[in-house]
Amino acid sequence: MLTITGITVASLIGGALLIEVTYSWPGVAFRLQEAISQRDYPVVQGIVVVVAALVVAVSVAVDLLVALLDPRLSF
Repeated sequence: MLTITGITVASLIGGALLIEVTYSWPGVAFRLQEAISQRDYPVVQGIVVVVAALVVAVSVAVDLLVALLDPRLSF
């Protein structure tokens, strides 16, 4: 259950980016779209790294929680 929740959080991050672009809401994805259209590559790289780091951090946190909560797992 916890693992599926972690995967869902990663999907929600991607979905939020899509919603921002679709409805022109000001946010990270809207800025990403502007940076892509203006060929502002450092901004594009920065946003992609931050979003990827967020997904990785959620994944690591979920894995650690699963390891703590499930006594069948050992390292």
